[in-house]
Amino acid sequence: MSEIKFSSYKLYEDIKCQLKKIFPLHFLSKNQNIKDETLSIILGQGKNHINNKKYDKTQIALDLLKEYVLNLTARLSIWERDLYNTYNNKLFKKVKNEIMELCEKYRTANNLRRYARGISSVFDFHPDLKVDYFHRINTKTKAYWLGWLFAEAWITKYGKSPRTNRPYYRFGVGCSAKDQLLMKRFAYTIGFGINKIESRKYETKHGINRILIIRISNFDFSEFLRWHSFIIGKNKSKNIRIPRLKSRKYYLAFLLGYFDGDGKQGTTQISSGSRNFLLEIKQLFNIKNKIQFQKSEFYDLLKNRIVKGTTYKLSLGPDLFNEMLKNYKFSLARKRIQKEDISTRNKRLRLQQIKNRKFKCNKNHLKDLVWKLPICDIAELYNVHRNTIFFYIKKWRIGKPPTNYWKQKSNINKKMLNRSKFGLN
Repeated sequence: MSEIKFSSYKLYEDIKCQLKKIFPLHFLSKNQNIKDETLSIILGQGKNHINNKKYDKTQIALDLLKEYVLNLTARLSIWERDLYNTYNNKLFKKVKNEIMELCEKYRTANNLRRYARGISSVFDFHPDLKVDYFHRINTKTKAYWLGWLFAEAWITKYGKSPRTNRPYYRFGVGCSAKDQLLMKRFAYTIGFGINKIESRKYETKHGINRILIIRISNFDFSEFLRWHSFIIGKNKSKNIRIPRLKSRKYYLAFLLGYFDGDGKQGTTQISSGSRNFLLEIKQLFNIKNKIQFQKSEFYDLLKNRIVKGTTYKLSLGPDLFNEMLKNYKFSLARKRIQKEDISTRNKRLRLQQIKNRKFKCNKNHLKDLVWKLPICDIAELYNVHRNTIFFYIKKWRIGKPPTNYWKQKSNINKKMLNRSKFGLN
C-alpha cells in the first residue's frame, strides 16, 4: 500500500497553525491550540467530524473539500470585517491564501473521490454516472429523455442527511421489457451500469408481464430534475406541468419523449393524470382537439400492484406528430409511425369522391357481374374502390357468392385443365 503524501490529519493540523495566527485572542488561553471540535464547527461540520476522520483514516472527498473552502472563506470574511481595526489586513490575506494552498495541495497529492461515502455511495457501483446530466437542457437528446422521465419516472423522499441536512432522494424509472433497448440506451447515456438494471414480473388479466427498473439514490441527480418542474412524491402524475425550455425544437423533443412513455402506439394520443399538463401542451402547440376524460388501469411500480384510476387523453394531430418525428430521429422505433397529414387526407378523399361519381352500372348488370368476376376485378373494371361496389351491393340488396367461392372455382378450373392435358376429357 503506497504511502499517502499529504494525509487529512496533516491538513487539519496545518489549517490549525494558520488559523491560530488570526484566531480571536479572547477565544484562546495563552499558548492554547485550536481544538478539533472548534475546527470542525469552523469547517461547517458536526463537533465530532475531525475526530471521526482521524479514527477512520478516510480521505476527504472532493465535495467535502469544497465545503471546507466555502465555510473557511465565509468565516475569514466575517473576522476580517469585525476585527479590521485590531489585526493587519495583509495578515488576513496571507493566512487565507495559505489555507487555500493547503487545500489545493491535498487535492493534487491524493486521488480523491468525487463524493463522500454515505452521501452518494451510488458511485461505488456506477463510477461513470453523470449526476449533472440534467443540469441544463441544452440539447434535443436531453429534452427527449426529460419528457420520457416525465411519463415513466418517479422520485421518493425519505429522511435527511445528519451532516448536510439535505433530504435523501431515490430516483426510479421503469418500462416494459419490450422497450429494453430504450432503457439500455438511457442507462448508457447517463453512465448507469447496464448490468445493474432490475427486472420484475407482475401478473395481469392478459398474462404475466415483465418490467425493467433503474434506481439511483443521489441528491444531485434528483435535484437537477426538480429544477425542471419534475414533481417529487406520489402525487407527481396528478400535478406535473410542462417545463421551461429554450426553443420549439426542445419542446418537440420533450413531447416525443413523453409520447414514447405515455403515448398510444398507432395513434397520436397521449395520456396524463394531470389535465393542466395536457392543457398547457394544447395551448403551446395550438392543438384544436379536445381533452378527453377516461377511467384507467395501470401497474403502480411504487405500490407493486394494479391500480384503477382516472386519466386524461389528448390527440396531438398528424401534422404536429410528423413534426416531432422529423425533429428528433432517435425515439422508440415501434412508435415511429408517420401519419397522413390533413391536406393529403383531404386530397385522397376528394379523389375518392370523384371515382365514386364515375361508377355507372345498373342493378341488373351488377347482379350478373358479381357471379362472373370477383369484387376487386369489378372495381378495377370501373376504376373505383372496392368499397363502392360493396356499397351498391348493399343498397340494391344483391346476393353475393359465398365465402371461398372464387377459390373453389379456381381449383375446379385447374383440375379441368390438367385433365385436358392428359386427354382424360
